Amino acid sequence: MSDYFEHSRKCDAVRKAEAEGLVADSMDVRKALMERMHAGELTLDEVKSELARVKRNGLKSGMITRAQAYSGRGCSMPEISISMPWPSIALSPNGRAHWRDNHKAAKASKNYAWGMAKSLMVPLGIVPGSWIGPIAVRLTFHPAVPRDRDLDNMQASQKAALDGIALALGINDTHFRPVSYIGDQRKPACVVITLSPAAVKMPVRGSIS
Repeated sequence: MSDYFEHSRKCDAVRKAEAEGLVADSMDVRKALMERMHAGELTLDEVKSELARVKRNGLKSGMITRAQAYSGRGCSMPEISISMPWPSIALSPNGRAHWRDNHKAAKASKNYAWGMAKSLMVPLGIVPGSWIGPIAVRLTFHPAVPRDRDLDNMQASQKAALDGIALALGINDTHFRPVSYIGDQRKPACVVITLSPAAVKMPVRGSIS
């Protein structure tokens, strides 16, 4: 079942990349070549040769191929990994904190996550708005003390942090696909949030002739 969802996620990434005009050998390009072959204008070998040329020229101009969009490989596909402090009890849905305490804690978490994301984006060359979803989000909770924990509740406590990261990346957090895990013990306790996009929007330079 996980393989099916992974395949579906990758197919969505290809469709979105094509819709953004980022894919050199898009389905429209492939269909046009096949139509020319069926019309007798090109042989199968000529179609293959032309498709290879389109890919080469596209890569030179900053585009990606369908295979790269599917596999998540592109000219720039870094991960972002952010270490957050262990969440305040005020952020827990089950914490029953006063709304003022919840607001204060959420604001602090959002601002911290935003600042951490921004500090990583520049050295990694990540431009706001360049990531294409769906975006895989892995939240690894590293507690200081071992005990049973409610992962759904813990993930919910990171909502403000994810909002801050989305703001820094210049994307809508509806593209996030979060999955939570319990990691090894650490002191001080922390939450490591790792994000990776399905594809990256690259600047298009020049044209394909």
